[in-house]
Amino acid sequence: MCTPCTTGYVGTATGSTSNAGCNSCAAGYYGPQTGQKRCVPCAKGTYAANSNSIVCNVCAAGKSQPELAQTSSTNCLTCQPGTYSPEPGRWNCTWADMGYIVAAAG
Repeated sequence: MCTPCTTGYVGTATGSTSNAGCNSCAAGYYGPQTGQKRCVPCAKGTYAANSNSIVCNVCAAGKSQPELAQTSSTNCLTCQPGTYSPEPGRWNCTWADMGYIVAAAG
């Protein structure tokens, strides 16, 4: 009977006989299911600061993050004046609509 690697870990070789055959997903990646063969990069607008993550954290509202596989909340960029991010987990900031202003960053 085969036992799958736990969430946050992936199997990288065939014929493993112990949990030593399961490798931790690196920061910036996650393993949401048991028995995975590859770690999944965190999507734009998210990050995973720790290894063996099972979910990625979302950047806060007022921030954006346009790259995959980020490892820290410091990679979440504050929206500049004239732009905004109304909800968490955005990969980009949106320009203020005509007739509206966004005077401050964030």
